[in-house]
Amino acid sequence: MKYYLNVFLIPFLLVIFFTFFSGFSGASDAILVEELLKERTEIFHKVYFHEIDPERGEELLYEIETQPLLASDIKSLRAFVDTDMDPVKSMQILVLEQISGLYGYKSYRSEILWHMKGPEGDYIQSVDYNIVLKRTGSGYKLSEFNAINP
Repeated sequence: MKYYLNVFLIPFLLVIFFTFFSGFSGASDAILVEELLKERTEIFHKVYFHEIDPERGEELLYEIETQPLLASDIKSLRAFVDTDMDPVKSMQILVLEQISGLYGYKSYRSEILWHMKGPEGDYIQSVDYNIVLKRTGSGYKLSEFNAINP
């Protein structure tokens, strides 16, 4: 009798546990993605507006990104020429939907609302993105960040 109780009780408790706690991973993923994107945006802003030099920007990107995004961002920083860049005032993730999570990668579809400051005043821009995080060591880094063309 005791054996049958354990056979049914343990799986039942596991199902309850995973059902209850699985909802918390989505919130922490959203926070992680938002933090990484805000750090990336801040690094680009600081380089573009000469608050830090491009070499320091590369070092900071290395802490939050991995290939292939890291290579393309470093290339962008090195090729940057002073232009009229509109600074980002803030960003807001409206939608973050996990598409897949396999082999140390997490893929998302996201809609981000960018609050920008332009020469003719402030404006808001909404853009859809594919975002991929890659597990590196004990955490995740941005691996891909691509706008989805409408």
